[in-house]
Amino acid sequence: MEQSKVNYSTYWLVEESKKIIKMAAQAAEQKQCELELCFSGGKDSEIMRLIAIDAGVKFRAVYKQTTIDRPRTTAYCLERGVDVLRPSETFLQMLSRKGFPTRRCRWCCERLKEYKVSDVALVGVRRSESRQRSLRYNEVSQCRVYHRGGNCEQFFPLLNWEVYNEHEFCVVNKVRLHPHYYDDDGQLQINRRLGCIGCPLRGDNGKSDFKEFPMMLRQWLISSYKWWNFTKGTTKNKFSSPQKVLIHNLFCRSYKEYMEKFENVLFGFSDMDALYMLSSYFGLSYSMLREDFLLYVEKK
Repeated sequence: MEQSKVNYSTYWLVEESKKIIKMAAQAAEQKQCELELCFSGGKDSEIMRLIAIDAGVKFRAVYKQTTIDRPRTTAYCLERGVDVLRPSETFLQMLSRKGFPTRRCRWCCERLKEYKVSDVALVGVRRSESRQRSLRYNEVSQCRVYHRGGNCEQFFPLLNWEVYNEHEFCVVNKVRLHPHYYDDDGQLQINRRLGCIGCPLRGDNGKSDFKEFPMMLRQWLISSYKWWNFTKGTTKNKFSSPQKVLIHNLFCRSYKEYMEKFENVLFGFSDMDALYMLSSYFGLSYSMLREDFLLYVEKK
């Protein structure tokens, strides 16, 4: 990347990223392990991959498939020589045992994304992404301990990057990002987020994803019926069906808000009312959702 083609801040950030990547490569050499480059298919990981190539270090780019990825994500990774690690159990299979993931209980991340591959890794974290990240990430490296066992020394080459630096880098270097980052006219929309469909960490709790991919919502519901057959405890004491749990997760910030909006109403809120609401909001066939639910009831 030539300094004459970009403003000084972006050029300096690229050079800083190279230094951090070389530090990570030295750490991997000392530990006699491969240098993992955590690749999600998003803009951060692609920029990091290109800078790592320019830095001249040896690394292994790894994409951990979640099975609820956006279309073309796996293909995008394979086209770039990224190793795709496929899980032994799909997200929907896990949902049928664990129920819906939430902001407070993101079992999906732990099982599908947050596990050790190598002792040293490059991660495309940026402090400017959120206030939480700006507080959590103060150094260019840290030790990560995984819930499923093992630890890893992580390095953050893009820690100080802003979105406008990424936009400039992509434009100047003619970087082709994942198709999700382009509108119908082919214009780059750098602020878009590439993540799992229905992620509860999204600002709208995943509603916009289900608006775009409504049949994924149906699959969530079908899997949840299997979970509902054997789940016990607080959830069943509060809700009469999994579709009501999903409405709570998508549309409410608390159980109190859910009760005030839906249950404490003059004519009540039945399980079928919940299905009708979901079908109307996300553009699904009510009769199809109703048939799915009745099939579950017959097997109960």
